[in-house]
Amino acid sequence: MPPIIYLTFIVGLALIVVGVLGGGLEIKEVKIPVLPTIPRALSFAVGCVSIALCLLDPEPFKRIFSDPNPPHVDLNPVSTPQNPPEPTPEKRTHNPSPQSVIIIFAANQRDLALEVQKYLVGEGYAASAIYSDFSELKDDNREKAGTIRIVYKDVSQNIEQKLTKELKQKFSSEMVRLVESLNENASSDLQIQFF
Repeated sequence: MPPIIYLTFIVGLALIVVGVLGGGLEIKEVKIPVLPTIPRALSFAVGCVSIALCLLDPEPFKRIFSDPNPPHVDLNPVSTPQNPPEPTPEKRTHNPSPQSVIIIFAANQRDLALEVQKYLVGEGYAASAIYSDFSELKDDNREKAGTIRIVYKDVSQNIEQKLTKELKQKFSSEMVRLVESLNENASSDLQIQFF
């Protein structure tokens, strides 16, 4: 629970005490003068509301004082369970910047896909790897097993050429069946698909 909730509870309790007793208190260096009726009533009301918020609904405090973008540390970017789940739609429709690369891999290509992802991250790309069974592709769009296809939009053509060259140099033996295709309707600017 955030410390602000505890602080609000204590302040609310103090305001209730001031409202009930009406002031005239002196504790060490803190002196609360005698208050008229209206400030006492306001003090009591604000104190009750503060305590009620802390006890009944602390969620607003959590939303206000929590970090909207907490740091994300992904030690194991993708794990493949016995039956790998279909990626969530928000990952598929993500439209990254041209320096971002979406890696989509079939189960038998997981190790190579993660190795390529690790390499790309080391080279300064934002690369995320997602499992897929490619069931959304029609037979004429599906490549043979073992094929690696780079899909890019026109805006990413220069990056795709640079990326293809880098991958051919780094993974020369695995990139034998590399296919490059321009597709303006792709869900992201730059994808590497491991069939």
